Amino acid sequence: MKPTDYPKILLVGRSGSGKTSSLRNLMLPQVALINGDDKALPFPKANLGHYEEVMKASAISIRLQQIDKMDNISVVILDSITILGESVESELALIHNNGFDLYADYKKIMFKIIRSIKKMNKIVIVTAISEVIEATAMKGGVMTTSQNLCAALQGQKMRGRLEANFTMVMFSQMKDKEYVMETNNGNSNTAKTPLGMYEGRRFIPNDLLPVLERVYEFYTIGNTLALPPTYTTSSSKLLRLSLHVKTLASTCLHVTWRSQVMERFLQDKMKQVMS
Repeated sequence: MKPTDYPKILLVGRSGSGKTSSLRNLMLPQVALINGDDKALPFPKANLGHYEEVMKASAISIRLQQIDKMDNISVVILDSITILGESVESELALIHNNGFDLYADYKKIMFKIIRSIKKMNKIVIVTAISEVIEATAMKGGVMTTSQNLCAALQGQKMRGRLEANFTMVMFSQMKDKEYVMETNNGNSNTAKTPLGMYEGRRFIPNDLLPVLERVYEFYTIGNTLALPPTYTTSSSKLLRLSLHVKTLASTCLHVTWRSQVMERFLQDKMKQVMS
């Protein structure tokens, strides 16, 4: 399979919105996690196939290429690219005397990291902190200002452009006192998922394991995740049940329609024979 056959997923949200917590059920032998957030994980990591903390942020693209060659790993998590970008900036500040050279190198390194992610022959999940970008436009002779939520990265040429490199972009947030992920928006943020993946489900539970299961199903990728025998989270069950019910309902409607057409056809034939 080609790198483009493996979806790249971006999870965006403000600090404390549940981004890292959504990874809690992905601590599995086939998963590699790169902790670029410079903080302890809120759950055990002992079952991970590979775990490392970023030692040199500017060299992370080389580590991604090395992890891509690990046959026992099928999913790679980078948490988070926003903090990783800040670490890259800090490292470059030690060797550059002016901001122009610093941000020129920063842009090259960040684009190299993004290219390395896109070229991986694995499913990749990247988290990012959100920020608000304001845009002005002339509408009906009146200058209007709109606000849009997107992934935060330093540099004018980086802001608002990270999402274009990912197949799926979801936003973690609190809704009705529950942590959820938004799958599509188009107005106030850059959330997007492939057409038909969630059948109009704008909000889903804050758990990336059922999302990953849905990705395997939607893209017909062989599911190599070794799920714990005790894994019975209601969010995964409800999501799969909802999708199966919708598929069954659609099939039943199609069968009913075909039965009605056949019934009318037979009635017409009977009339012809009787006449």
